[in-house]
Amino acid sequence: MSQSYLILIKNAAVSSAREKNVSELMELNDTLIQHGMTITLDEAKELVLKREKSLSENGRVEIGLGALGKIAQIFAGSRYIQRNDFAYEIEQIADLFYFIKTEIKDTVSDIKLINSLFYLYENKCGGSFSLLSGYYTDKIIRYYNTGHNINNGNSDIMELVFEDDYLIEEDD
Repeated sequence: MSQSYLILIKNAAVSSAREKNVSELMELNDTLIQHGMTITLDEAKELVLKREKSLSENGRVEIGLGALGKIAQIFAGSRYIQRNDFAYEIEQIADLFYFIKTEIKDTVSDIKLINSLFYLYENKCGGSFSLLSGYYTDKIIRYYNTGHNINNGNSDIMELVFEDDYLIEEDD
């Protein structure tokens, strides 16, 4: 097989996977609308492209829609995210999620991390992505990379957060 033929096959496979992910994201609108949120087709396409970029930048691979759909479902319930900002906020949170997962070497399940990010966003950050992506991201990373021993061994909010999978159950 020629090099160009292999490239065509690869591009077709990537395009097909991308279209499937966009379609799956659009199907989430049935759930998202319960919280007053929706994702347009253009937003879904952009979210999937940004997700691919974030995965690449963080050296990650994900099959199917993966964590992006779960992030959208959970953060649709945020009291701080407005409909017109929803796709942008999901994009930022997904990028942060993939960064943290890489930094902590996958030591926690996707759903536990997503639930924790949501808890912190809602209850500690007051909807401030800057606070979540700065101070609390550092805390999460230190929490896992130091064997759960931060603040000189004192109990930390992360212990409470990571024990409580209160929004979406594990897929196992």
